[in-house]
Amino acid sequence: MENKLNNVLFINSGGGIGDALTCLPTLNYLNNIFDIKNLYYYGVDHENFWFEKSLAEFKPSNLITVNNFPKVFGFRLHHFKLSKNLISLFDFDHFDLIIDNQTVLKRTLIYKRIPHKNYMSPCLNYMISKPFLYMKKREEFVRRIIDYFNKIKKINNKPTYSIKIPENFLNEAKKLIPDKNYIGFSITAGHPLRIKEINFDETGYLETNTQRKEREDRLLNEFNNFKSLINKCKTIQQIPEIKLINKTLWEENNTNLTALE
Repeated sequence: MENKLNNVLFINSGGGIGDALTCLPTLNYLNNIFDIKNLYYYGVDHENFWFEKSLAEFKPSNLITVNNFPKVFGFRLHHFKLSKNLISLFDFDHFDLIIDNQTVLKRTLIYKRIPHKNYMSPCLNYMISKPFLYMKKREEFVRRIIDYFNKIKKINNKPTYSIKIPENFLNEAKKLIPDKNYIGFSITAGHPLRIKEINFDETGYLETNTQRKEREDRLLNEFNNFKSLINKCKTIQQIPEIKLINKTLWEENNTNLTALE
């Protein structure tokens, strides 16, 4: 595979703001091992183009957001007929490289119809990739791409996870988050289209350690109330009821930063 690449398409089928943010170490890795002129980024998130708004401060200088593909491209069977002609949206006739980091065969077959010279996908343990490679894929999103290109290029480069947080985000956090007596909970599957989940193994571990360290009783009471109320919540429509918990902070409602909305 050549080192100089004019046009690369990076497909992020996760698409949400968290998925876009976790792509940054991979995008930086690609720019380090290749000389990429145009890095086209497509995220499947219902026309939320994160690197053009909330994550604009983190955007690589050569990244170009693809905003004219069919809605949720790759997730509908009829996209198979459309994909080959999508190259007409650009001023060239093929991509030097397409990176498809998901593992659903149906979507890979759709994405691979876009004209290209090289194609990378961990689907079927990379056997659909070009150049061809057979290697057991990892579960970690970032490592899948890095394993492949390290093997192809016979290098041992690692991603850089150090990302500078803009001052406006840091200053806003200082205003919103207390200095002490604060426990934060993250609800997984945060996309609005997904049912919310709580990993009680992790929250139970937190509760046990909080008790062992003899934190304030108020924090334990709030934690137990939180866990009890979450048990009653099965869909996103019920989540707002959590705001009734005494002294619980929902800071996304108290900030002007778009990325926290």
